[in-house]
Amino acid sequence: MNGGTLMTKHCQELSAGGSVETLGGKAVNLARVEQAGFRVPSTLAIGSGGLRLFLADNGFTPLVSSYLQGISGAGLSAGDEQYRRLVEKIREGEFPNELENEVRDAAEKTLRRSPFGIAVRSSAGHEDSEQARFAGVFESFVGVMCADAALDKVVSCGCSAWSPRAVRYMARMGLEPIVHGMAVMLQEVVPATSSGVIYTADPVTGNPWQFAMRATPGLSIDLMSGSGAGDTYKTDWDTGAIIEKEIVSKQTVMNATPDGVQTTVHRAGRSDESALGDDDVTVIARIARALDEAFDKRLDIEWILTPDGPWIVQARPMTALPPFFPAELTESRKNQTWQPV
Repeated sequence: MNGGTLMTKHCQELSAGGSVETLGGKAVNLARVEQAGFRVPSTLAIGSGGLRLFLADNGFTPLVSSYLQGISGAGLSAGDEQYRRLVEKIREGEFPNELENEVRDAAEKTLRRSPFGIAVRSSAGHEDSEQARFAGVFESFVGVMCADAALDKVVSCGCSAWSPRAVRYMARMGLEPIVHGMAVMLQEVVPATSSGVIYTADPVTGNPWQFAMRATPGLSIDLMSGSGAGDTYKTDWDTGAIIEKEIVSKQTVMNATPDGVQTTVHRAGRSDESALGDDDVTVIARIARALDEAFDKRLDIEWILTPDGPWIVQARPMTALPPFFPAELTESRKNQTWQPV
């Protein structure tokens, strides 16, 4: 990451280090990616102590605790209404002066590095862990263009820790909601020519010797949410060579611009082109293998590609893989269930 080191009471760069309890799983994992020598967009983390201070200073801590105790038995519609009222009240609060100055300075510093805006992203204590992914559960915002908007989105990220969706997910995972367990990342938006995700084991078949990748031109916000189209590639674990690929029609593209994220219709004749060149697929697959080995875990890795190469924006353990049954084994070994280690 470029630029001088920032370390204040509540805001810090990833390189300053920290625990999952203070920086959340997403930020800690991304710090490990950076330590492994791979490019990560400029990122500043607001520790969970910032949310704790915001709640305490405004007298909101008992309110959130009471809400979390009551929502567990509420029906879906009642829970949504309770959450709406809670967020409405939280938004009446004011940042303590020290915290506001720190977050504003962090946002302005990131914006100076990033003419295409910043992403305000959740990083909860349990998020991106081996126990729970929380994919799509918490709020994140891409293309935030000023410090005032960043402050607003930081509050939104914090509130998303208590949404009915988050509380129900944590209950399924056997986790207890935490009143102030949310850290937040302010991350440079890098203008991507293409982006996507790669899994260091096939999530459909469980094959531990094939990687599975999805990619789309521009930013992959819609692809990650499940609403966008993307090409699919399978690569060899050892070499990164393409084993198979499926190219689909991609009618729109999301791009980072100086005016924020904008969606445009693909130019005529371009919608059916591959989002990646074959060499780019292999390069990303080799990075994924190196990270798999560095973490010593099968990973779900979000990446972006620019003209000067790939960047990693997120890495988390794969939490569920189907049993793998390699059909090419001899009859005497086919009764064994294979699991990646």
